Amino acid sequence: MLDDKIILTGVEPQSGQHKSIHHELSQLLDEAPSDSCIKFKFMNEAEGPVSIIKIYSQQGQFVASISKALEPDVSCLELCQELRKQLGKWRANRFKSAS
Repeated sequence: MLDDKIILTGVEPQSGQHKSIHHELSQLLDEAPSDSCIKFKFMNEAEGPVSIIKIYSQQGQFVASISKALEPDVSCLELCQELRKQLGKWRANRFKSAS
Protein backbone atom coordinates (compact mmCIF):
# COMPACT_ATOMS: atom_id res chain seq x y z
CA MET A 1 0.00 0.00 0.00
CA LEU A 2 1.40 3.38 -1.01
CA ASP A 3 -0.70 5.61 1.24
CA ASP A 4 1.90 5.65 4.01
CA LYS A 5 4.60 6.48 1.43
CA ILE A 6 2.93 9.73 0.34
CA ILE A 7 3.75 12.61 2.68
CA LEU A 8 2.13 16.00 2.06
CA THR A 9 3.15 18.77 4.46
CA GLY A 10 1.63 22.23 4.51
CA VAL A 11 -0.88 21.49 1.79
CA GLU A 12 -4.37 20.02 1.71
CA PRO A 13 -4.71 17.93 -1.47
CA GLN A 14 -7.59 18.84 -3.73
CA SER A 15 -10.11 16.27 -4.88
CA GLY A 16 -8.42 13.59 -6.94
CA GLN A 17 -4.84 14.72 -6.30
CA HIS A 18 -4.05 11.95 -3.82
CA LYS A 19 -5.50 9.35 -6.19
CA SER A 20 -3.47 10.77 -9.09
CA ILE A 21 -0.26 10.69 -7.02
CA HIS A 22 -0.98 7.13 -5.88
CA HIS A 23 -1.58 6.00 -9.47
CA GLU A 24 1.61 7.62 -10.80
CA LEU A 25 3.78 6.19 -7.99
CA SER A 26 2.26 2.74 -8.46
CA GLN A 27 3.11 2.79 -12.17
CA LEU A 28 6.64 4.02 -11.44
CA LEU A 29 7.14 1.29 -8.86
CA ASP A 30 6.16 -1.30 -11.49
CA GLU A 31 9.05 -0.02 -13.64
CA ALA A 32 11.59 -0.07 -10.80
CA PRO A 33 13.73 -3.02 -9.65
CA SER A 34 11.57 -5.77 -8.17
CA ASP A 35 12.74 -5.21 -4.57
CA SER A 36 12.05 -1.47 -4.62
CA CYS A 37 10.13 0.69 -2.21
CA ILE A 38 9.17 4.29 -2.92
CA LYS A 39 8.46 7.49 -1.00
CA PHE A 40 7.06 10.83 -2.20
CA LYS A 41 7.30 13.99 -0.08
CA PHE A 42 5.76 17.35 -0.93
CA MET A 43 6.44 20.16 1.53
CA ASN A 44 4.98 23.64 1.18
CA GLU A 45 7.77 25.71 2.74
CA ALA A 46 8.10 29.48 3.18
CA GLU A 47 10.52 29.65 0.23
CA GLY A 48 8.08 27.69 -1.92
CA PRO A 49 7.17 24.06 -2.49
CA VAL A 50 9.83 21.37 -2.32
CA SER A 51 9.23 17.80 -3.39
CA ILE A 52 11.22 14.61 -3.68
CA ILE A 53 10.68 11.02 -4.77
CA LYS A 54 13.09 8.35 -3.63
CA ILE A 55 13.19 4.76 -4.81
CA TYR A 56 15.17 2.43 -2.57
CA SER A 57 16.46 -0.86 -3.93
CA GLN A 58 19.37 -3.26 -3.58
CA GLN A 59 20.25 -2.11 -7.11
CA GLY A 60 20.78 1.41 -5.78
CA GLN A 61 18.87 4.51 -4.88
CA PHE A 62 17.06 6.58 -7.48
CA VAL A 63 16.21 10.15 -6.48
CA ALA A 64 14.49 13.09 -8.14
CA SER A 65 13.72 16.41 -6.49
CA ILE A 66 12.21 19.64 -7.70
CA SER A 67 10.80 22.81 -6.20
CA LYS A 68 8.99 24.41 -9.16
CA ALA A 69 5.52 22.84 -9.27
CA LEU A 70 2.98 24.40 -6.93
CA GLU A 71 0.65 21.40 -6.80
CA PRO A 72 1.66 18.00 -5.40
CA ASP A 73 0.19 15.97 -8.27
CA VAL A 74 1.98 18.06 -10.92
CA SER A 75 5.21 17.82 -8.96
CA CYS A 76 4.82 14.05 -8.68
CA LEU A 77 4.28 13.73 -12.42
CA GLU A 78 7.41 15.79 -13.20
CA LEU A 79 9.53 13.80 -10.75
CA CYS A 80 8.25 10.49 -12.11
CA GLN A 81 9.31 11.56 -15.60
CA GLU A 82 12.84 12.26 -14.32
CA LEU A 83 12.95 8.94 -12.48
CA ARG A 84 11.80 7.06 -15.59
CA LYS A 85 14.90 8.43 -17.35
CA GLN A 86 17.11 7.19 -14.50
CA LEU A 87 15.42 3.79 -14.52
CA GLY A 88 15.82 3.57 -18.30
CA LYS A 89 19.57 4.16 -17.95
CA TRP A 90 19.73 1.58 -15.18
CA ARG A 91 17.90 -1.01 -17.31
CA ALA A 92 20.18 -0.30 -20.29
CA ASN A 93 23.32 -0.81 -18.20
CA ARG A 94 22.40 -3.40 -15.58
CA PHE A 95 23.76 -6.41 -17.47
CA LYS A 96 26.83 -4.71 -18.98
CA SER A 97 29.00 -5.38 -15.93
CA ALA A 98 28.08 -9.10 -16.04
CA SER A 99 29.32 -9.44 -19.65
